[in-house]
Amino acid sequence: MNAFSPYILSWRDGIEILFFSSLLYFLLRWLAQDSQKFLLGYAASYTAILIGTHILALPNVTIFLLLGTPVALLLLLSIHQQTLQKNFVALRNTYQTHQKLSDWIAHFMRSGLYALHHNHTVTYIIEKQDNLNTFLNSKFIFNIPLEAPILDVICASSNFNNEQPIWLTQSGTIIAINSEYNIDIDSVWLAQEVHELTSTEQQALTLTHKTDALVVFTNPKNRTFTLMVHGKYLPNVSTQQTRALLNKYLIANPSEQPQGAFKDENYNQNQPSA
Repeated sequence: MNAFSPYILSWRDGIEILFFSSLLYFLLRWLAQDSQKFLLGYAASYTAILIGTHILALPNVTIFLLLGTPVALLLLLSIHQQTLQKNFVALRNTYQTHQKLSDWIAHFMRSGLYALHHNHTVTYIIEKQDNLNTFLNSKFIFNIPLEAPILDVICASSNFNNEQPIWLTQSGTIIAINSEYNIDIDSVWLAQEVHELTSTEQQALTLTHKTDALVVFTNPKNRTFTLMVHGKYLPNVSTQQTRALLNKYLIANPSEQPQGAFKDENYNQNQPSA
């Protein structure tokens, strides 16, 4: 029994093993949450190479990899999708407009009214200059010009899920439907009034806080629209006001956008500010 006593783990060893195992587990789980880059595979490859150099008795390479482990770990942490989102690293879009702004906004409003008429709650996310590929995912990619008949067909399709947003661009292009948010709710800046919103609405509001995107909801109950932009929550906006705001905000050249386009309007007098 004494001969094997050096190999018997004490309770202290068990605590240390549990600590490092838990730390490694949560780190790997966190790396696996990045849907844009295969960070978990990179970490596994690095570990496999390290183990391989040890088995092959390559001490210099092993020491080099061991010394480089903190650097590799910091690199993985820095390029993780959630870290990039928190630091607001978003690509900028350059659009080639295929139709006039007023034309596709008319198609958009017609589609919104069609959804209201049929009592459908539909969410539209309009991508402006900030690229939303980091923040949204979808399996139904289109990349087709926005036209009212096309949107009507899409909304009537059995594949369409009205609980998931339609992803558009300011140039009048339908990027995707059934989009899913890939963003954490940042509740630090949210006003108390909007904490009562659903998690999906809070994700949409967080998206407009982190990017210059515009989110529009249809409200079938009172035949109005809800707009979110710059972290602002604007419920119960009429059709005419919605059209006017879209024309103001979606001007291609940001320098031409009027100051306070979403402030101090008569529809916003009693609305909470995020």
